Amino acid sequence: MAILYNDAKAYDSTLKYFQLAARIDPTCSECLYFIGLAYRAKDEAQKAIPYFMKALELDQKNDIPAYYLGDIYSKVDQLDSATKYYRRALEINPTDDVNNNSYGLLMERMVKLDSAIFYYKKCTELKPPTTVYWTNLGIAYGKSEQLDAALSAFNEAIRIDPNLAYAYSTRAEIYIRQNKYLLAAKDLETL
Repeated sequence: MAILYNDAKAYDSTLKYFQLAARIDPTCSECLYFIGLAYRAKDEAQKAIPYFMKALELDQKNDIPAYYLGDIYSKVDQLDSATKYYRRALEINPTDDVNNNSYGLLMERMVKLDSAIFYYKKCTELKPPTTVYWTNLGIAYGKSEQLDAALSAFNEAIRIDPNLAYAYSTRAEIYIRQNKYLLAAKDLETL
């Protein structure tokens, strides 16, 4: 019943039922996880944190609470805590593309571009036809002055989705940095 409320975005009802279930079985990590999700969905991230932490403590093989802790801490600029929990999510599930991409975004934000590139590359290996991963990789390469590699990544994103305007505009920026103004103009015309 509570999962149906959660799916319907009736978060107060979700909280009510999962809190009842957690009182009945305080070791129900899934109940605690869903309470955390409901609070997060209600923009009450601080209330979500202890539930995600307890869920992770009870089920140390579930990467999802660790991922959400990383996400919450990242959004409030507590980057050391975000790093800790994103790393934990990756330790539990190193082949999850979302975990890898989120950690890559955090590394890029912290200007650790070699690490960002590593995790974005991993994403492109895990889910090759995903344009956002190729675009993220291209942006990180561009920031690290690896312009040819950036172009290659943007080309792959455009190959996957020829209508991806953001890939054209970011590729145009790289062309401009390489003094390839005609190619940049061609990309900008497609927008």
